[in-house]
Amino acid sequence: MDTWMKIVFLVVVGALIGGLTNLVAIRMLFRPYKPWKIGKYQVPFTPGLIPKRRHDLAIKMGETVKNHLLTAEGIQSKVTDPVFIEEITSLVKTEARGFLESDITLQRFLEEQMNVSNAEAVIAEKATALVQDKLNAILNEVKEQTLSELLPLSMTAAVDGKIGAAAQFIIDKGIAFLESKDGKETVSKGIDAFLAERGMLLNMLSMFFGNVKLVDKIQPEMIKLLKQPQTKETIEKLIRQEWKSALQHKAGDLQDMLNAETWVEPGAARIVSQLPIGNLLHQPLEGVPEQYKEAVLERFIPRIVDLFMKSINDRLAMILDKLQIAKIVEEQVETFSLERLEQIIIDVAKKELTMITWLGALLGGIIALFQALVLTLL
Repeated sequence: MDTWMKIVFLVVVGALIGGLTNLVAIRMLFRPYKPWKIGKYQVPFTPGLIPKRRHDLAIKMGETVKNHLLTAEGIQSKVTDPVFIEEITSLVKTEARGFLESDITLQRFLEEQMNVSNAEAVIAEKATALVQDKLNAILNEVKEQTLSELLPLSMTAAVDGKIGAAAQFIIDKGIAFLESKDGKETVSKGIDAFLAERGMLLNMLSMFFGNVKLVDKIQPEMIKLLKQPQTKETIEKLIRQEWKSALQHKAGDLQDMLNAETWVEPGAARIVSQLPIGNLLHQPLEGVPEQYKEAVLERFIPRIVDLFMKSINDRLAMILDKLQIAKIVEEQVETFSLERLEQIIIDVAKKELTMITWLGALLGGIIALFQALVLTLL
């Protein structure tokens, strides 16, 4: 009986030692938080493993997060996920709808949220610069192209179809002018100037026509000449030739001839001056027509979100590098409370740590039982 009591006693003691050893080992991962000293000598195994290696742990955790958790590839797969983009778009739409249905004006929003007091002048200036840049870009882009390449076929065809009418218009205006008093005086002055340079010819014509003015003879003949079909054909032919020649000119030549560069700045300012910037800035957003709100929500916002996501995706590696994720994690771990860290790990792995303690007790009891049996047999 004494032998069995000794065996049980040894097993219990072995189990207690094994369990307590594992419990102490688990606690020594965190405790003590600071080194213990006896005089000037530091007690071995103090502080605990995690407090002692806290800096190394912070560095390794930072590297792990940077290289394996928050990687550019992982985040790129998320920001390009259609479901995620749709969720972000829906969120932005919700916020924008609430903003568009408020009584705040755009002017007030810019003043309060963006500290812009002279919004109308700023917007007009930016819009003018934008339009001016666009106009200059267009002029530079088309400079080497001919007018035939720039003008739509429908326009050149329309001009071709109107040349005959233009020729007839010129003839009709010419006839009307010659039949008028001013026209007759102009012809008379022209005849007088012509004959003044030829004195003998004037005397001969005066003798031939008597008292009849030359203009009364020449004016009807000029009108008759303009009414001839051949006159219209000749004018129409000349116009077509000039039109075809003009189509072969480069746009740059026309720009130089018209000095187009001097038109850009005042033209841009004129265009922007016609925009109702002031009305838009001082109108409550809730009064904006519904079709404009829907255009913002259904067309503008999805495009902005898509462009924003693409921009982030293209620059993600650079952004993460600038953020220094590893450094952030390292600094956060360095400043994290050891008590809190210990409590988090114990709360998460409480069951497993308890099992480790009991496993130590079981192994200690088994080893003690084996030793007791060996001693008994000896």
